Amino acid sequence: MTTHLKQAISLAYKLFGLALILSSLVYGVVNITSHFDKEFQSPFDELQHFDYWQTIYRDHKIPEVYGKIKPENIKSYCLIGKSGSAKGDCDNPKPNIENTATNYAPTFYLATAIISAPLDAIIPTDNDFHLAKLSGMAWGFISLILLWVLACEMRIPQPIIALIIFATGQNPQFVFGSITFNQEIFVLAACTATLILYLKKLKSIQSSFRFAFWAGIASAFCLSIKPTALLIIIIIGTSELLSSALNTKKKAIRLTMYGLSTGMIYVLSTMISNRIRGTNQSDGLMRDYIILHTPSVDFSQWINIIWSSFERSTASYGWRALVDYDIPWLFPHFHIFFIASLLLAVPAFIISKLKNVPWPASMNIFIGNMLAFAALPIALSVYCQIIDFPFFFQPRYYTVYTCLAAVTATAFLVDLLSPVSSFRKSFYFASDREKPYNERKLSAQIL
Repeated sequence: MTTHLKQAISLAYKLFGLALILSSLVYGVVNITSHFDKEFQSPFDELQHFDYWQTIYRDHKIPEVYGKIKPENIKSYCLIGKSGSAKGDCDNPKPNIENTATNYAPTFYLATAIISAPLDAIIPTDNDFHLAKLSGMAWGFISLILLWVLACEMRIPQPIIALIIFATGQNPQFVFGSITFNQEIFVLAACTATLILYLKKLKSIQSSFRFAFWAGIASAFCLSIKPTALLIIIIIGTSELLSSALNTKKKAIRLTMYGLSTGMIYVLSTMISNRIRGTNQSDGLMRDYIILHTPSVDFSQWINIIWSSFERSTASYGWRALVDYDIPWLFPHFHIFFIASLLLAVPAFIISKLKNVPWPASMNIFIGNMLAFAALPIALSVYCQIIDFPFFFQPRYYTVYTCLAAVTATAFLVDLLSPVSSFRKSFYFASDREKPYNERKLSAQIL
């Protein structure tokens, strides 16, 4: 086979893979928009987020912590299409409804307000509530593109990337998060972008101080959106713990500096933000409401609810499902795929340690992703005990965990099973480590 023919075949393969990925992206966008319902309102949740966003977008002001929702925002929230009719208590809105969403930092709402302006100029909307939901849906499209970039960075073949994008585009939790106005999908976009930055730039930084500073800024940014972004901290920490060539002492110093840097930047930025916008004492009404409507189940029953959430189309326990359960999708048993991948990762890690051979870098990322799955409900349970609050968990919190795990698990399996993977070369030719480079290269070619 001539060189030109090989190049032509390689180019054709790349173009074919690119076409598959673009088709999957188009499918994801179409699937999200086809389920978009601008009138749907989550119970009390979207009103809180909408008021926060609208105060920034229209009034150019960050609302106070636990401030009151403006009555005019309640009216705008309750508009039905172009008719202008209201429902519920919207005709006579109460002026003392507390906005509990304001206890979050303004990261998500500022970023969404920035992209709302060009969207408002391009796409006609009925009112501000529709514009807010449209802006939130844009983060779903951006997340699909970022997942594509992450998969490329983790060296997943293009046809498999197309399959991941296709599966994500029909994942009910992802679709639900994209068509309702909340932070979940923005957390996914931020964590994916941070993981890309870590793999491309931060991971190679030798100085522990510089690494802790820049990784701390990126991680604190994600954490400021919502505590569910704990995922990115665990992934980076696990990756550094397993992959760093430093000795145990230096590795501990590097990880400690990273943790302290993330915590200090997060706390400092939150304090500055709250000082600028002002704070109020919560009236506790929303807390009482959540306690009243939270199922009276113990921790083990909550774990069962969380586990079964993977097989439900609705993204939150007890909420209406906008996404049809019967649509064809690849995620109904995706948690089984994660566990099966983990059952391969753990023995591979142990064997590679015993034989003193390198393992795929993707394994470190994937193991961190799996640890984050377990850490989130445990961390939330501890936090709820500290603040004397009943354990409260929404399955939609796992949206970012599931979507990232689809990429990290696949990347690990590709590295593990690929006939040209560095892990398999090192594993089967561990005895060749002392040979000259050319001889080791020849052994790999024979494999």
